Amino acid sequence: NRVNDALDGGDLEELAGLVAKRGLAPLTWADTDPEDLPATLRGIIAARLDELDAGERSLLEDASVLGRTGAVEALVTLAHEMRGSDDVLADLNRLVEKDLLDLDGTRYRFRSDLVRDVVYGRLTKTTRALQHFGIAQYLEKSQGPMVRNSVAVAIAEHYRAAAQLSAEVALVPGIDRVDVVS
Repeated sequence: NRVNDALDGGDLEELAGLVAKRGLAPLTWADTDPEDLPATLRGIIAARLDELDAGERSLLEDASVLGRTGAVEALVTLAHEMRGSDDVLADLNRLVEKDLLDLDGTRYRFRSDLVRDVVYGRLTKTTRALQHFGIAQYLEKSQGPMVRNSVAVAIAEHYRAAAQLSAEVALVPGIDRVDVVS
């Protein structure tokens, strides 16, 4: 409703144009650059994100890098390893109360793929590369001799993202571009 109230006719036309371009594909916006969205819609989402406190915003950013859905344990570990944060569950509960994330047992899910895409798009490429690289390294080190296929895919996907992002940036401190690309 907040979105509908704030959009004017021009913004609705832009959204309709995006939908038409996508054909009958689901409206996850996964392939839509947040910059292609109407400015009013990006502004509403950005304003909502700006209202979050630092811990909530950082946790939402971590979740956006981990994926649209994931394990709460992974969020807790990432927050602790990357920022030394120990109050993750309180931040997570506030994000649920603010209708940004859902919890289902031990898993989180973004309530809106669009919000996830905007959060992820606001991160610098360097930050994204470092987080993807850190996640891949953590997953790799935390595995025993037998790695489940789904975990191997997650490791490869995070290394792929880190390699792609580091190729787009002149220098990412802490990432050896040649090593991550190989």
